[in-house]
Amino acid sequence: MAASLGKVALTVSREYVIGILYKEKTIVTYNGNTYCSLIDTAETPSDDGVNWKLWLEGVPVATTETAGKVKPDGDTI
Repeated sequence: MAASLGKVALTVSREYVIGILYKEKTIVTYNGNTYCSLIDTAETPSDDGVNWKLWLEGVPVATTETAGKVKPDGDTI
């Protein structure tokens, strides 16, 4: 009898939306960062190690209080 491997592939979502149940191994972006769900969860993404794992930390957006980077096309990030 073959053993079940469960869900092997990742599911790529887009920007996190409050109130949606995200299945285990779903990739979302939230506040410029990218997270992967560790379990089925509707919790807001954070690197808590229970519901979500931070995969990629984004670059902070420039504000009037903090400096950012200016890209060649003139956009500030």
